[in-house]
Amino acid sequence: MILFISNIGASLPIVYRMRQEGIDTKIYINKESYKTCYDGIIPKVELGDLKKEVLRAEKVIFDSDVNLEALGDCLDGKSSCRSFEIEEAEILKETGMKTKKDVSGIKITAEMWFNGKESTLYTYCLPGQQWLTGNLGHLMSSQTNCLWITDKPGLLVDSLNALIPLLIKNSYVGPVSIDCVIGSREKKPYYDSFHVGLRYDNIFCLLELVSISKFITNNSFDSHEGFACSERITIAPYPYTAKALLDGIAKDVRIKTSLGNGFWCQDIKDSEDGLKCAGNDGLLGIMTATGSRIENSFGKIYKSIRKLEVDAPLQFRIDGLRETTKKIKKLRTRNLV
Repeated sequence: MILFISNIGASLPIVYRMRQEGIDTKIYINKESYKTCYDGIIPKVELGDLKKEVLRAEKVIFDSDVNLEALGDCLDGKSSCRSFEIEEAEILKETGMKTKKDVSGIKITAEMWFNGKESTLYTYCLPGQQWLTGNLGHLMSSQTNCLWITDKPGLLVDSLNALIPLLIKNSYVGPVSIDCVIGSREKKPYYDSFHVGLRYDNIFCLLELVSISKFITNNSFDSHEGFACSERITIAPYPYTAKALLDGIAKDVRIKTSLGNGFWCQDIKDSEDGLKCAGNDGLLGIMTATGSRIENSFGKIYKSIRKLEVDAPLQFRIDGLRETTKKIKKLRTRNLV
């Protein structure tokens, strides 16, 4: 059995798909208000049963930073993606990367998956984090993404490899990633931030390029060329999460969609009347698609969005293709990817 431990249920669509593929997969959600997500779709582990399920699980995956000190030694040797404390100065020392204040350029994320002994996979991702089209509005964790797998050394791969001794020292298994900015003038990467664990919505893009159950259960995958892109699909009052607003605007909004085909549903539940928004944050899900070219991926995404039937106006960026194409073109002309 594979057990996911989550703060707000971010990995729920992964759990659902693994269960559809016949893998015994369960999830515990720590934050009370998010426990209604996927009601009527998949069962969830209650706190009182958590220790028993951890002991029974073959692998325990943390999809976010959840503090469960009471589990103690139950997790020894079976947990993955569980974050640990590391100072920025140590990252800079090990990687040899430099920082620079207010540097302008292209933001890129490089990620390495680590199995406890060696790296198994590298990806690059070009994120669009501003909420609104034209790079306006709130800075979000994710709005659009374009991700691809790389199997050759290059930009930031050496920096990630330099962190392996630290990962071994902390008995870590899972993905680690570095955000950097490719300076417009210097044309070299400057360190921005470091992340331990799953990244959203990068993980959904990656899982469109590999076999979900095969990758999650034993970290193996078949080589896959091409791009996976994504767009967050939300309804009002997102990105605001005041309960009064959610109850009055988002909760119980009807949704007609398939739980699959590239749409990684999030704030949903089932009912006698079909799928509805559970009313936790208004993030209905992440629409993804793959293609040999970025244009193919985003073209499929926008076509799929047009087919969504939701009883509320949808919120999503419409410039994912344009912005990503500009970035990738600049990186290619500089031989950086």
